[in-house]
This record gives sequence, C-alpha cells and structure tokens, in this order.
Amino acid sequence: MPADSASPGIEAAVTLVVAIVAAAGVVIGAQAAYAGLAAGLEGISPAVQEGVFTLLLFGVLAAIAWGAMALRPDPGRQLIGTQPGRMAASGVILGVGGVMLAIGLSWLAGAVMAGGSDAGGAAVLAGTGVILIQASAEEFYFRGWLQPVLQRGWGDAAGLVATSVAFALLHLAGGGASATGIVNLLIGGLWFGVLAD
Repeated sequence: MPADSASPGIEAAVTLVVAIVAAAGVVIGAQAAYAGLAAGLEGISPAVQEGVFTLLLFGVLAAIAWGAMALRPDPGRQLIGTQPGRMAASGVILGVGGVMLAIGLSWLAGAVMAGGSDAGGAAVLAGTGVILIQASAEEFYFRGWLQPVLQRGWGDAAGLVATSVAFALLHLAGGGASATGIVNLLIGGLWFGVLAD
C-alpha cells in the first residue's frame, strides 16, 4: 500500500516503531563502537572522548529525523515557529538562568569550588556546547519529527504521551536510568512536548 493511502493512525504506529528501533539501534551500536575504539583513544582526555561520542551519536539521530522529514514533509508544520527570534531569545534566557541555578545549587551542595582547575571555564563552555547539540538533536528527533506524526495520527494527547514514552525509552536504552530518572524523563518529555505545540 503506498504511503499516501495509509491511514494516519497506521502511519503513526509504523513511525513510532521505526523511531524507537532506530534510536535504540543508534544508541546501542554507538556504545558498542565506542567500547571497541576505547583502547585506541587512551591518550585522549575522557571528557573529549565523551564529547566526540555524544556529537556523533546525536548527529546520527538528527540525520535520521531530517531524512524522515524529507521523505514525508508536513507542510503544516514549521520547525522554527512563527517568531523564531523571540523564541530563541526566550530559550537562551531560560537556559542561562537554568544553568546558573544549577551551578548555584551545586555550589551550595559543595560540589563546585572556586579555583578548581585552569581548564574549568573552557571545560564548562565545551560541555555546554555538547549539551546544546545533544538537546537540539533530541528535540529535532522527538518533537520536530515524531510528535507531529503521532499527533496527526492519534490526536494531540495520545501523540504527546507516546512521544514522551519514546523519549524516556531512548534514555533507558542508553543505560543507567533509575525508576526515578525514567519518571523524570517522562515528565520532562511531556513538558517539552507541550512547549513544542
């Protein structure tokens, strides 16, 4: 059956399965590849190794989403919204505020100390850049590609919940997620999905 004649509900179900399998395959495959290459990367800082690994992993996820969106464009969906400058400025303000709050709380807890390392500022900037790329790729994958397809096929609420579950499952495939972490990821996924609408 051609893709154009498939019902939106079936297209949503197939897209969800493909998105989960693809994301899990990328995460698990990247972890296996990284473990195999780790011996050859001994002279490189662990932070740099993790940064490169993260950039490659999330670059592949973004490419999958871009390819899927190119194959089945949604003319009614705008990825950057109607007021991209205003929304970008709001996001930067909220993001910087969140980072400052996290640093302040970490300092109060004794996890951040003044005068630690000469590379501290550069490491924070590099880490922030990697996190921005990671978060952008996740949002592009889940809220830019997957959520609109699921909402078109199953309705706004069901599409939002299914996208949030898939978002949490990606992190579960990465390993190390506790029950509390999964609940937080589900709540975060719901929140990000609401913001994307």
